[in-house]
Amino acid sequence: MLRRHIVKVIICVGLISTIGYSNGALNLANLGTYAFLPQQPVVIKNPLFWGISATCSISIASQNPQKIMGKMLKKSGTINGQNVGDKLILEIKNGDSMRISADGLAQVEITNQGDETITANCGLGMLQKS
Repeated sequence: MLRRHIVKVIICVGLISTIGYSNGALNLANLGTYAFLPQQPVVIKNPLFWGISATCSISIASQNPQKIMGKMLKKSGTINGQNVGDKLILEIKNGDSMRISADGLAQVEITNQGDETITANCGLGMLQKS
């Protein structure tokens, strides 16, 4: 019994330690800071089998609002409670906080449609099934 638990812990640690940056895409399960360059789409993946959520603090060099566009590539997700679906455009500004949720194995493409780099500092949370 104890041996099974140890094996599960080792597998979980191995999985979590490999979920940083892979195949040219960002993994939502990786805590940290992400830079979204103007007009460059970025694919963000949840490599886990369960849903996750993150809260991101937004930084932009100026006080000018910028637009981002999200498009789900696989499964579903939300930004600030709005379903991303085929296309979701949001206006964000320096100091905003965004709440992002994604299904297990979800993929979303986010494009900064503005002319300034947007930085998102994100912290991870696990979604609880209700």
